Amino acid sequence: MQPLQLSPRYSEALPMYYRLQQTLIDKIICQDWKAGMQLPSEREIAATMGISVGTVRKALENMVHKGYLSRIQGKGTFVAENTLDRNNVKYYRLRKSLTDQDTSLRVRTISIAKASRTDPVISDFSPAPDIQEFLKVSRVFLGKDGETFCPVVMSESYIPLPFGEGLMNISPAEMEELSLYLLIEKYCHFPVLRSCEQLGVECASRDVAHYLEEKEGTPMIRSNMLSMTYEDRIVEFRRSLIRPCPFGLMRFHEF
Repeated sequence: MQPLQLSPRYSEALPMYYRLQQTLIDKIICQDWKAGMQLPSEREIAATMGISVGTVRKALENMVHKGYLSRIQGKGTFVAENTLDRNNVKYYRLRKSLTDQDTSLRVRTISIAKASRTDPVISDFSPAPDIQEFLKVSRVFLGKDGETFCPVVMSESYIPLPFGEGLMNISPAEMEELSLYLLIEKYCHFPVLRSCEQLGVECASRDVAHYLEEKEGTPMIRSNMLSMTYEDRIVEFRRSLIRPCPFGLMRFHEF
């Protein structure tokens, strides 16, 4: 690890802990510090930079709270890994009843193409009005019903450009094998840390009805979801329409 120096980007008038915190965050965002890398101890950082241990501790605690760092008792402080389990990334969890197992899902890619802010879905999207161009990924998710798979979700994901340029040349096959969150981490080099979701009801348009093999006008569960990485930077806006049968949409909450 290279010797630490405060970034000149941050004014000397700012509190020392904040200047240190932002300097370290810059190293993570620029990929100078990789996920899983162990940081020097608080005392080592303090001695190297000529500041107090208390100042270092406050900066690191803020970074842990923001999700940049993780602490392991007895081992030290590390650059946070993506918390997503590669074998258990499920945005759509569908069951026929509360006590059933989640149905198996398959993914079928419809298209991967550029879209502008004038796209009908994104034009009313209020956050980040400065984003003008997106990579649009359209997919259908199929759930196993007995021995066959039937279409249950139509999903349109919008990833801001140029952030999402790394996803532009991936194959539909890879898009169907891995979660989009994992692909964003792999090709855009940022983890998805949080999301918010709004559920509603919408009648199926002609295109949605075609892909979900329903009648036009059939009521659907609508999910609008916004996913973010560090500093609440938007990495995906997703609009999904979900058939209310034969499966129900599951959400789990721990208190």
